[in-house]
Amino acid sequence: MGLACSTVRFLLDAYDRGVSLKNTLTLGRTQLSLLPSEIRKVRRLGGRELSESALQTKFGGYADAFLKNLLSIEKLEILDYSDYQGASIIHDMKSPHIAGT
Repeated sequence: MGLACSTVRFLLDAYDRGVSLKNTLTLGRTQLSLLPSEIRKVRRLGGRELSESALQTKFGGYADAFLKNLLSIEKLEILDYSDYQGASIIHDMKSPHIAGT
C-alpha cells in the first residue's frame, strides 16, 4: 500500500487535532509514494523537522521511519498474512481464529 500526499495530509491533520498515533498498526507494509518535492511540502505543512532516516526514504521504499518521525509514533506494528515484507504480526484476516490461540 502506498502512502500518498493526501493520506499524509489527513494523518497530519488528525495528529494536529490531538489524535494520538503513539501506537499504530498498519495493514500491510506501507510504502512511501511521495516525491522529494512532496516531502518538502509535507515538512512545511507539518512544520516539523524530519530525521535523516525519514528524509532518506526513497519513493517506493518502506515508510516506517518517515511515519514514525512525522507523527511521533513510538510503536509501529505491521499486520500481514505473511512475513514476506517483515510484518511484526502475522495473521490471515480471513481466518476465524485469533492469532496465538
